[in-house]
Amino acid sequence: MPESFDTPNESFPKPAAIGEVDKDIVVHALDQCDRSPPTMSSREIAELAGKEHRHVLRDGEVMLKALDLPVEGYVQNWTHPQNGQTYRELALPKDLAITLVSGYDVKTRHKIVVRWQELETRKLQPAPAALSRLDLIQLALAAEQELQAERGQRLQLEVVNAELAPKADAFDLIAASDGSVTFTQATKVLGIKMAVLTAWLNANRWAYRQNGSWVAYRPQIENGRLEYKEANYTDQKTGMACCRPYCHITPKGLAKLATVFAGELKRAA
Repeated sequence: MPESFDTPNESFPKPAAIGEVDKDIVVHALDQCDRSPPTMSSREIAELAGKEHRHVLRDGEVMLKALDLPVEGYVQNWTHPQNGQTYRELALPKDLAITLVSGYDVKTRHKIVVRWQELETRKLQPAPAALSRLDLIQLALAAEQELQAERGQRLQLEVVNAELAPKADAFDLIAASDGSVTFTQATKVLGIKMAVLTAWLNANRWAYRQNGSWVAYRPQIENGRLEYKEANYTDQKTGMACCRPYCHITPKGLAKLATVFAGELKRAA
């Protein structure tokens, strides 16, 4: 008896992703579909009988063992459409399916017989003349090309979103700031350390250190990324009120820095 009847079956790997369609493979698959006898799954039998699948699966395995037939020879995978998990089920030919339900009630046996008639009738019906084997191959190829196109579009959309994310972060920071900010305020808004900010400003010729203060490079003032603001303070030695210009980062400069440090923003979030 199997260890569990309706739990994901790890021993059967999920099918690999579909790649390029081989015409010979499609033709071979179509030939096999034409020649293979119809089968009925234990899951379909359970639905028709109004029983739990695990019970029908158990009965089927007991029946196969009693007939000295290999259980694994009739096992196939069924993938749940909602959770994507793979489960065991039995694929039984007509004689075994009818044998299995012979002990069930008469209504269930009748449902199974009617269902078999439907399967056999469908098998005997010829394919529409308009759909030749080549038509079926072309349909399969067209479906694969459409699938690949959808994958390509999703990939392009992911790339665009990745490019737009830093700009969106920058716009959020502009909205969060009120006019120009000091370097210390900028680090809090950007979510980075002062040493990281000043090292970048110095390396990229935005500002440099002179006599204990940060001095802006003229091009950064001219392009509106940095500016000077007067700051009032009290001289600790003389006790007199003083006024001194300090370098500030404008909203335009803050937006640029937000784009530069987008990676640090995401790691800090």
